[in-house]
Amino acid sequence: MDVKGEISEATAGYRQDVLGQKVFILNPSSQEKSHQYDPFTELATDEQVFSAATAFMNPNQDGENAVFAQRASAALAAIIRAAKVKNWPVIPTIDALLYHPDGMRGAALALRQLDDRMINKWLNAFLSKDPDKMDWEAAASDRFLNNSWQRLVTAAQYLTTDGVIHMTGGSDFRAADLMDGRVTVYLVFRESELDLTLPLFNLVVDAMVRAVLRKYDMNVPHYSTKGTKVLGVFDEAYRATPHALPDYSATVSGRGIYLCIYVQSIAQLTDKWGKAGKTTLLDNVHTKIFLPSVDRNEADRDSTASFVSSSCGQYMVEDRGIHKQEHGHELSSNVRLTQRELITASEFGQLPPTRSVVITNELPPILAHRLEPWRFRAFEEARLYSLPELPEKGEVVRQSVELPGLPTKELRDEKKPKAKVRPKVKPAVSLENQGERGEEPEVLGFR
Repeated sequence: MDVKGEISEATAGYRQDVLGQKVFILNPSSQEKSHQYDPFTELATDEQVFSAATAFMNPNQDGENAVFAQRASAALAAIIRAAKVKNWPVIPTIDALLYHPDGMRGAALALRQLDDRMINKWLNAFLSKDPDKMDWEAAASDRFLNNSWQRLVTAAQYLTTDGVIHMTGGSDFRAADLMDGRVTVYLVFRESELDLTLPLFNLVVDAMVRAVLRKYDMNVPHYSTKGTKVLGVFDEAYRATPHALPDYSATVSGRGIYLCIYVQSIAQLTDKWGKAGKTTLLDNVHTKIFLPSVDRNEADRDSTASFVSSSCGQYMVEDRGIHKQEHGHELSSNVRLTQRELITASEFGQLPPTRSVVITNELPPILAHRLEPWRFRAFEEARLYSLPELPEKGEVVRQSVELPGLPTKELRDEKKPKAKVRPKVKPAVSLENQGERGEEPEVLGFR
């Protein structure tokens, strides 16, 4: 992750020209060049599609209102599958359906016309019935349904800028191939635009992690011995926040994936991922490097300085005392052992900025010099190589998705009274007979 663009500018050319790596730079800013990566390309199963939709909606961030995002996840999953079934680019498809001229009704009926079993199931899960049987006039006053749809529109509106649509309009590489060769991918998501592009950032990161994990799990004997190790570097993780970072830290271990996470303080972990997320991260990160903090408050147990002090532990010191009794001529001495912190919060804050404290699993705490790569000759040499040439964006094409038109009968005036038609009653069919006849039980839900 490169929120300032300075990491790619300093090292991308060196990695390509000297180290012989393939280099890709993803940048969703409309006025800048970028390679392309469609985060939905490698979703091979319906389970992956629904998982990606849920990860994007991120219901957990809504607290008590999570039910709206949960319901909207089904609609998003239907849209993603529609794009894959019709071989459309996914994000332009999302753009076309969420801003359909006929709103939610038009989007639902357009998806229904694709006549795909899973799309229909996800639509039913979202609408609570088949779109063809919806009373759309009554649906206009369904607050739960409309709030769920609006939650989806609000979350996805940041995916519809020209820069995002270009970056996701194709794929110059596959994330699953990162374990097969030497590749570097820079995610240049400008810090000044993260409020808009953070949903896309999470889509890209989640797609890459899931693709690599799936490929590793499908061929463990090969990738455990011959696969290329993958290093994910998250600079300014508090600003460019991967929502599922605690989960990643707990699942990538042992699969050839390593994470390097940079934050300003322990408090940022709690703020972004909660107490449970902070504990998960700290428990799963093997080596922690702390630079001196300004806050030396011994009473604040959640501060970085207090965490370092408590993590370094204590040692025993001799406490000697001499005692003389009143009016006496004899002196008595005593020696006892007293516990003392190896380093107090105040002492940690007094360290010079060039020092750091390293806490790792197998070793005692280490007082170390700060790593300063800009002092290395190799760093100066790397900066001499220019940034790899990126493809021109050209004109962004938004007309690549042709949605099916609504049937004439759906365009009639809905306020006009309609004749009620008594539905034909099907004879009761047992589950056993359904299986023999190849029929699917008419129930809502997922298999």
